[in-house]
Amino acid sequence: MVPTPRFYLIIVILIVTLVTGLATGFGLFFRLGYIISVVCIISLLSVYLNARKLEVTIDRRNHLLSVGEQIDKRISIRNLSMIPKTLLMATDITTIPKYTSSYALGLTTKGYRSWRSTDKAYHRGLFQMGPVEISTTDLLGIYRANTLHGSPDKIMIYPKIHDLKNFQTGNSNLTNE
Repeated sequence: MVPTPRFYLIIVILIVTLVTGLATGFGLFFRLGYIISVVCIISLLSVYLNARKLEVTIDRRNHLLSVGEQIDKRISIRNLSMIPKTLLMATDITTIPKYTSSYALGLTTKGYRSWRSTDKAYHRGLFQMGPVEISTTDLLGIYRANTLHGSPDKIMIYPKIHDLKNFQTGNSNLTNE
């Protein structure tokens, strides 16, 4: 779990509130400091619980294709916990240029989501797809957690094949022809 820049702003506000409470002796500043501390702890706990007990399966359907063909995959996420998951973002990490695959979702108790993603292959080469990164944040955006699921797969994209009309090969039955 990683604190976001918003976390550091909240810590500064907490310090200012506690220093002001100590300087003035006014009880409202102490109560405000307690509330800010409790909110930070609850946010940390919610991110921790959101990132746990997820089962992710990735089915990449084609590993060899040509430029212009569809890259096809299905990603399924299952919540194995009794706690609903909110603010989840699934991103397939890839080295393919101009290819993005992200999905925002929430899961109910023991919930299940599955989606199919297709996109055109624009560049030839050997690329890596995966793993899938599941990231979550709390409702206030104070903390962020990222988990990786699955293993990387290789995908080979060949150049586009053009049909040459009226082109015939020689038929002289030579060994090198």
